[in-house]
Amino acid sequence: MRPTMQERNHACKGGGFLQGPPWHWTAWHSLSLLPDGGDVDPRDQLLPDGLLVDNIWADGQGHASNAMAERCWPVSAAEFQAKRRQVFPD
Repeated sequence: MRPTMQERNHACKGGGFLQGPPWHWTAWHSLSLLPDGGDVDPRDQLLPDGLLVDNIWADGQGHASNAMAERCWPVSAAEFQAKRRQVFPD
């Protein structure tokens, strides 16, 4: 499947593709084109215990300017509250 997108205020537009059976995708890749000529290239993959996201930002000349890897996994409400208290103590 190859979806396309455009942000409501025209901040970015682009498209991508989904991997896996419909509504049971295992990975997706997209390319968002920014008004200044740069782009954001995220690649997302479902893992047995969560989600892995790799993002690369490039300037208008195609030079990578930033990269970020995120690892997300489910947590219980109690785990969330305990971590939140560590960051925002009473």
